Amino acid sequence: MTMIDPKSLVAGLQPIVDIARGTIVGYEVLARRWNADETGLDSLGHLFYGGQIPSRELLELDRLIRRRAIMRIDEVPGDTFISLNISPDWINQLTAWTTTPLLQMLDRAGVDPQQIVLEITEQPGTLGTMKQVVRRYREEGYRVAIDDFGAGSSHMHRIMELEPDILKLDMKLFKNAANQGQHYDLVHGVSRLAEKTGCQLVCEGVETTQEFNFGLELGAAWMQGFLFSPAGIDIHPTNHFRGTIDTLRNRFLTQKLDEHQKYHQVEQQVQAELRSLREYCLTSDPVSFPLPEESLLLRFYICDARGTQLSPNFDVQSGVITADPEPEGVNWCWRPHFYKLLATRRTQDLEFVASGQYRDMQTRLSCRSYATALDGDRYLLVDVLQPDDSAQRLRTVSN
Repeated sequence: MTMIDPKSLVAGLQPIVDIARGTIVGYEVLARRWNADETGLDSLGHLFYGGQIPSRELLELDRLIRRRAIMRIDEVPGDTFISLNISPDWINQLTAWTTTPLLQMLDRAGVDPQQIVLEITEQPGTLGTMKQVVRRYREEGYRVAIDDFGAGSSHMHRIMELEPDILKLDMKLFKNAANQGQHYDLVHGVSRLAEKTGCQLVCEGVETTQEFNFGLELGAAWMQGFLFSPAGIDIHPTNHFRGTIDTLRNRFLTQKLDEHQKYHQVEQQVQAELRSLREYCLTSDPVSFPLPEESLLLRFYICDARGTQLSPNFDVQSGVITADPEPEGVNWCWRPHFYKLLATRRTQDLEFVASGQYRDMQTRLSCRSYATALDGDRYLLVDVLQPDDSAQRLRTVSN
């Protein structure tokens, strides 16, 4: 390697922690080198993108890092793995799949396959070739992860075809979503995909308590990032971060209990407003319904039991109700929250039935829909703004 002194290369090991158990479950192997005064490690990740050094030298660098990581496998507790990155571009260069240079390296080292995860990085690659290689890895007993999911050439069908054991969220997407950015809903969709396909979801780049909490909200019990440790040379005892994890979990639980207490208070307010609205719709013109201060109503309308809208949309903006007749006659039976609400209302005889949270198509605000019977054939449906988006509604209206 002409650009890098091989003696300076280090297999950096970044812990992956299991929040549920409070333990280290694995280490991702990352390319590092000692800095000039040998007091710390510098990342070499940037070299793997952009053609900065010849492909052959890059492959030699990658294999050297892997060998140095594998040489330390005996230091890793038996229930802990090391995760090795594999580029789809290099997979495409393979001419046979009965074995691969990586499998040969692992076989010579005599490692237990359960202590190795093979992590396919999120770069362009031929899906058919990757499927063959993944199948071969699995035949040898190795687990497979998809890294940086959601970046670059990422496609949902890749997950369905490769059926990875572990799915690692792209760091930039995760951070954007954790801070209420535009990728919030996308990342929640990825977490649902992981749950449905049986993948272990991992959040990378966890640096703050807010990001830690968001990872738990996604259902990601495995995390890695500077909140715990950067990539280094140390292999820690399995419970090394237990104290830190206990503290973070307790803060998370306290926060969630507080949030749900506030939610319960808001729900009581909403239920009281809905009762008043229902009674008013039975006797008066809905447009003149006296809205209470800080109302969370977004819109309401009346449908028959078959889903056909009988009334205008009664939209609430800036404390004023306006009637929009355009949706009259539209049938909403196809919307899951309508038929699920109706079925629940019929079978459980609840006063009000609420949908899960969703994003309203017109306003892009977070809502829940409530349903209640007005009489034998008419139902009142009410879209209620979620408290977290009340400030956003004010900004939307003012603009």
